[in-house]
Amino acid sequence: MDNILREYCPFGYYQKRLTLLLSVAAIATARQVGMLVFVAAPASYHWDCVATNTHGANLLPTSRGINVTSPATGSCQQFEIGKCSPIYDNRLATATAEFGLICNKATESRFAQSLFFVGMLVGSWVAGYLSDGYGRRAAVLVGFLLSLAASVATTLATSFWMLAVSRCLAGLGTMCYAVTAHVLLSESVAPSYRALSNTLPNLVFSIGLSSLAPIAYVFSDNWRNLVTFVTVEMALLALSSWMWTSESPCWLLSNGKLEQLEAMISRWTQKEGKNLPTGLVASLSVSSDNQGEQGPQLKTSRASEQISLSPFLSRRLRFFSFSMMWTWFSLCVMYYGLSFHMKGLGSNKYVSFFLLSVAELPALILVIWALKCVGRKPCIFLCLVMTTVFCSMSAVIASQSSATNKGTGNTCTCMS
Repeated sequence: MDNILREYCPFGYYQKRLTLLLSVAAIATARQVGMLVFVAAPASYHWDCVATNTHGANLLPTSRGINVTSPATGSCQQFEIGKCSPIYDNRLATATAEFGLICNKATESRFAQSLFFVGMLVGSWVAGYLSDGYGRRAAVLVGFLLSLAASVATTLATSFWMLAVSRCLAGLGTMCYAVTAHVLLSESVAPSYRALSNTLPNLVFSIGLSSLAPIAYVFSDNWRNLVTFVTVEMALLALSSWMWTSESPCWLLSNGKLEQLEAMISRWTQKEGKNLPTGLVASLSVSSDNQGEQGPQLKTSRASEQISLSPFLSRRLRFFSFSMMWTWFSLCVMYYGLSFHMKGLGSNKYVSFFLLSVAELPALILVIWALKCVGRKPCIFLCLVMTTVFCSMSAVIASQSSATNKGTGNTCTCMS
């Protein structure tokens, strides 16, 4: 299949359109990942406490009007025994304020973030199963529909647990789309263009992430308005992706859909002013007749099983697979740890989030050239070393310069 793509349509009109559609759709994925930073931000409030004298008689309020986002332990203790009550600056600004996630309940907002990543973990497996069994295009749509349903459920959430479950579902749909879109782009273009086609969605992802900060600021008075905006945007992107996204030629070939594959490749080549030789696609399937006797369901099942077990069939592949798994695990812990923990940057959450997101853009522009000219293995090694150095610097250098170093570390992480 790579030889046909390389010779007749390496990166033609339809492949460019597919790359553009999936890149623009990455904006919705970015919104889902970053939205919880603002939705579950610490509530802004002050205490209204009633002081008592030695005989237990109530005196005048003592701490009225003191704005806090990290209240003193003593205030929380008074709140728990009923002597203090929180007065929120805007009860609808964040979900933490609306659901009263303060003091001993403050950690529940972090639990919702954790559930989002649990959903992403499950979504990785679901994406592989759906894309191998039913096609890449179907899996992309399922990922979008799950994310869309999760956004609607988040908007209508009446309790924290409903919010947490909806964010878990959002993580599942987000990862289902992201993994499948990466595979679909890799299988639809010639090998020499894969670095470009797979980096562009990440570039647009960073743009969508950074643009979320001003959008969140506009809707800072009500967190549900922010979620509604993201939901409408996702619905439009999901519709456009489903209407104009084509199926993966590799999936069509592996599942014996040769007529559909030949029609698609012929349409691609004709747009480039070339004619696909008759019977060229059919010659790719050496044992298509034997596979056809087994039936499409059995063939798909065996293909999925072979693909899922292929990383573990040889010692070299096992070592490579576990190395990449550990690399991604380490990078995600550090990357999302920086993105979701912005207090150390010393500025407001909107500016901090914007700076951390924009810091990725130079790396993504540079990596398009580096992957093609330097190679994959040297890029991974050098970027991991740089990430380690800059993250170590951000941990030890003085707090006044920590924002710069954290942004640089985030850039190196994105390059990796």
